[in-house]
Amino acid sequence: MSSACSTDSPIARARRVRRARRGSVLVVVVLMLAFVAAVTLALSQLSHDQSRVSSELGELGRTALVADNGLARGRARLEAELVQQFGQVTPDVWNMPLLDPNDASTELAWFTTPEGAQVRLACLESAANTRVYRLRSRAAQPGDRAPRRVELIVRVALTFATTPLRGPGVGAIVGFGNINVGGNFHVDGRNYEQAWDPFSVGGPNPNVGTLYDTYKDTSGASSPGITSTGNVSRGGNAHIGGEVDGTSYGTQKSTTAADSGTSVWTDGVDLDGDGTPDMTSAPSTVDAYLSLPDGGLRSMAIAGGTHFTTLAAYNAYVNDAANDVSGKVLYLEVANGSSVGTIDLPDNPWPKRPAIVVVAGQDRTVHDTSVGPVHANNSTFQGMFMADRIVNMNGNGALLGQVVSFNTVSASGSIGNGTFNVYFSRKVLADLPSGGANGGQPSSGDVTVEVWRELAPN
Repeated sequence: MSSACSTDSPIARARRVRRARRGSVLVVVVLMLAFVAAVTLALSQLSHDQSRVSSELGELGRTALVADNGLARGRARLEAELVQQFGQVTPDVWNMPLLDPNDASTELAWFTTPEGAQVRLACLESAANTRVYRLRSRAAQPGDRAPRRVELIVRVALTFATTPLRGPGVGAIVGFGNINVGGNFHVDGRNYEQAWDPFSVGGPNPNVGTLYDTYKDTSGASSPGITSTGNVSRGGNAHIGGEVDGTSYGTQKSTTAADSGTSVWTDGVDLDGDGTPDMTSAPSTVDAYLSLPDGGLRSMAIAGGTHFTTLAAYNAYVNDAANDVSGKVLYLEVANGSSVGTIDLPDNPWPKRPAIVVVAGQDRTVHDTSVGPVHANNSTFQGMFMADRIVNMNGNGALLGQVVSFNTVSASGSIGNGTFNVYFSRKVLADLPSGGANGGQPSSGDVTVEVWRELAPN
């Protein structure tokens, strides 16, 4: 009795209840700890995922900025090189070929930015004074992660100077060294009209008296046949003539100024009547002779697609009947010290416009290149021919305008032999290439963005 009472006593029951409660609390605590651990783990994973996403978004954002910066740099470079420093681009993007999807070489791997964007350039359209370019920029994270490509279509429009070019000297031939005229060469410094073709009218060595009476231009003064800083000598049956101090000397054979119309370079006098005093010394470059900024004539040729680096390319262009040289500058640029062989003059008689043909070394201030024979056969070149040392001029054609020789050292070359004829014309010189659709020194330019788009990464 007492044993049963002790087992089920209130004290025993209380103990059992307390033990049961402790077990329940333990279970609850364990469950709570498990829940907290699960929540902590989930929050940790979420935080990790957010950090990863944030990092990836940051990489994508940086890649986008780098790619866009490549386009911005490309546009600025186009503007700087084509508009502000036209003609100084290497390679020459103004005359780059149109994009051919089947020819990878027509898209230029242009440059890589300091941030790593790779910028490529292609020409989509080409007109007289306008080009449309496609700029593409690609950027990626290390390991080529998160690549991004963007594209810009840019139109470049240049405005060219329109002031006619004028030389500082007058004379059918202007030289800066000794000049020897031989053979049946004919030099006439009297002022002829532009609107005639001396070859088709008179042929070689025409009756110059009748010829000048018919085709003289009375709107401007005539000039000496030859103006030079050196000595002028004549041999064979060559003729030198012009007008000095209002007196016409026809084509006398004597070489003195009083008899033949030869003259020395005039210092500081407005001899050509263009309102600007002539130079007090020989000009340093072909550009200086025409009062252009350095590289101006080369820029005109580049703009007109008539800049050449080989004689073969130049002669092929000139002798292709499909090419019209009217109003253009043809510029043959060779290594300094080169001897250029037979060069053909274009055939562009009136009513075509005059042209300028230049043969010059890569360093335009060093006049050490030789060219010749300068050839015209059964044709008339209307314009100005400029070179360093002219070995000779031959053929039975004619030049209406002016010949300029810049060599001031060598006296070994003859400027002419054969039956070639040179006639001075102020109107031809006043109508020399001045820019526009056929090229020129750009006075301003616009770079317009037409399309911006993102491309699929690759």
